Amino acid sequence: MVEYEAPGQVSTVRDGESRIQVRAARPEDAHHVARLVLLSAAELLPGIFGPGIQRALADMAAGRGTLFSHQHAWIAEEDAEVRGMLLGYSGAVKAAQDPRTGLALLGSLRAEMIRRLPNLLRMQSAIGHIGREEYYLSNVAVYPGHQGKGIGSLLVGRARQEAQRAGLSFLVLDVETDNPGAQRLYQRLGFRVVSRTPELVVRGHPFSFLRMCLPM
Repeated sequence: MVEYEAPGQVSTVRDGESRIQVRAARPEDAHHVARLVLLSAAELLPGIFGPGIQRALADMAAGRGTLFSHQHAWIAEEDAEVRGMLLGYSGAVKAAQDPRTGLALLGSLRAEMIRRLPNLLRMQSAIGHIGREEYYLSNVAVYPGHQGKGIGSLLVGRARQEAQRAGLSFLVLDVETDNPGAQRLYQRLGFRVVSRTPELVVRGHPFSFLRMCLPM
């Protein structure tokens, strides 16, 4: 049996003897945020940005004011060990922080970023739009060996609380069409497919996404 609690800014789940806690991310979680963001898009992000993307993500996660900042992340812990992470933000935050995120990536990746700019623009045109009434689940990931404990569900539940607190109307996300396990999880949580993106080809690899939505 799984029990859920949501005391203030911390959520917990108990499953047998384990106890999983969700808390706001801190600057010192930056390496976990970067690793888990990359785990959630292990082929897409290196294809878009190149091999330096993990370091760039860690730098942004440690700081403030970009879309990959720890300010937008929730961390799931079990026995004080990080097990998973969700990164999410509102449409208004995306509009405000998109330019600074681009500048941070340019500062970290420099010539590599310029060389790969067409890939980034194609990705933005495919999955970049978020409405003002929407809270976007950008990245959700659980470390291998810890799936099946309810961690992903707990993280999404915490994001839903955050969206409701902000007065937003929808949770939205983009999930790869070749990831049926994630699709089933989101469907169980009440998400429904509302559109499908055109195919995006990055360095010869095709990607396509389902946009899924959960009304508040």
